[in-house]
Amino acid sequence: MHELTELIRRDMMPALGVTEPGAIAFSVAKARSYTTGDLLHIHVAMNSGMYKNAFTCGIPNSTEVGNVFAAALGYVAGDAARGLESLAAATPEDNLAAKALVDEGKVTVEMRGISSRIFIEASVKTTAGKPRSPSGTATPISQRSR
Repeated sequence: MHELTELIRRDMMPALGVTEPGAIAFSVAKARSYTTGDLLHIHVAMNSGMYKNAFTCGIPNSTEVGNVFAAALGYVAGDAARGLESLAAATPEDNLAAKALVDEGKVTVEMRGISSRIFIEASVKTTAGKPRSPSGTATPISQRSR
């Protein structure tokens, strides 16, 4: 029982609102943190469970719902350093800016396969081209420093 308790403690972390939209916003905010330049496009791919669970869920500090808006708001207002609480400081103005990105077609989201493997892959394309820091390795949220 002690091992199970320790496993749960390692994997538990604070979240703001429903976890899935927060995780999408965090992923996009993290991808954005490696870029410079003006936004051209945001693309997010995720497993079926993540896609389904976030599709109609409310987004923290917003009246909007869904995967696409979570990604847009993550780009505009997400603070990657805050993890699953990345939208804690999102404002009504941020929501308007995110809506503009969605309306301009700058955000796409796809379900990439039906799988029990939980993943989100966010990419941000800007006028500056390649990211500042070539990461190359995705780190599961549960393994990120808290």
